[in-house]
Amino acid sequence: MQKSSGGLIHLNNFNAESNLATYEHSFLTPTHFIRGRVPPAEIELDDYKLTVSGQTRKKLVLTYDELMKLPSKEVVATMECAGNGRSEMKDKEGRNPPGEQWGRFAVSTATWTGIPLSILLKEAGLCDSAVEILFEGSDIGHIDDSGNQISFERSLPREKALDDVILAYKMNDHILPSEHGFPLRLVVPGWYGMAWTRSVKRIEAIDYNFNGFYQKERYVYVKENCEVKPVTTMHVNSVITSAKLDASKGSHLLRGRAWSGEGKGYIVEVHVSIDGGLHWSPAQLIGPNERYAWRSWQYHHILKPGEHTISCMAIDSEGNMQPQEVEYNKFGYGNNAVQRLSLLVE
Repeated sequence: MQKSSGGLIHLNNFNAESNLATYEHSFLTPTHFIRGRVPPAEIELDDYKLTVSGQTRKKLVLTYDELMKLPSKEVVATMECAGNGRSEMKDKEGRNPPGEQWGRFAVSTATWTGIPLSILLKEAGLCDSAVEILFEGSDIGHIDDSGNQISFERSLPREKALDDVILAYKMNDHILPSEHGFPLRLVVPGWYGMAWTRSVKRIEAIDYNFNGFYQKERYVYVKENCEVKPVTTMHVNSVITSAKLDASKGSHLLRGRAWSGEGKGYIVEVHVSIDGGLHWSPAQLIGPNERYAWRSWQYHHILKPGEHTISCMAIDSEGNMQPQEVEYNKFGYGNNAVQRLSLLVE
């Protein structure tokens, strides 16, 4: 199995945030954050097969070598865990939602190389009756509320599946490590990471709305008024990635990233406050401007002696803006409130 190491902030054996401060000068993330519920599947390529079936004119059973002969494309995309920032979310009693208590760095950006899903579905002869495309991963040991072991299965609407979705076999020009979905991982640009099924072994076109555990019981927003909505596109968000906030007075350069999966996904503005949100100033957008990837930004500021609360706020091309406060939901998904860092200057 392929393994990656270094540049991570480990929560436990299966989960780690990217240490973005280490890579603040790099647009791509050399070491991607890791989200796992169980140990990654151990897959031998000689035994691996991908099946495509269901509401199709024929069933495909493809080996890894056969898949590698199909046309490929590259997609530069940011992936964010749906629970990113969960540790900052609290209910009225001050309790965190259940799940991994992520900070702000369960997010990474990579160049993904893979097979467009549309090519496979076209080869299989996707029928008009198909309304969703279902994906099953190879990882075993997922647990539902009753304690039963289940496969990780999720579906995409037909329209989204036929968009820019790929089955990636490389990340930043390297073969996928096992913890990132070796040998094939679904890449769903603009959507939270739960849609990026790891180690895909089965694809099925279905003529109904999938109601599996990780589709309807998890990865849904359950608000305090009991309203329920599915988790899909990433909210507009931003983080401060400066390796060091020097607690001395004088001129400083603040750096960070901003991204969005909503609308067209482009970041058009980032604003920074050094007084707790009372006043905001525009930051400078720098570096590549990719539709599905984050945008780098920087901001020069002067710090005087005293306490400072530094914040960043992004706005995307559809006018979506980060909220000032965290909005609680039962499972702690989609926190995109402005980040606040406290700093005391002597």
